[in-house]
Amino acid sequence: MTTDLTTAISLESKIHSKQVNLINVKLVKETSVLYKSRKIDSSTDAVELTRNFIENSDREQLILCFLSAYRYSHSIYGLA
Repeated sequence: MTTDLTTAISLESKIHSKQVNLINVKLVKETSVLYKSRKIDSSTDAVELTRNFIENSDREQLILCFLSAYRYSHSIYGLA
């Protein structure tokens, strides 16, 4: 049993350390947008809501639109 412990300790001393990057993501409210319809009833309504948000973007974006159970928009989140 002592040799097993000694072997384990000697193996641990030969293992090199690895550096790990820590990444922190914070959500910050940037601005508010007014839009005509209160409800998002179709994909066309969703496009109209997000059009100004992505219109001048220089890259592809994934747009998340958070809706209530009654299809009212609460927030829009863009991932670039």
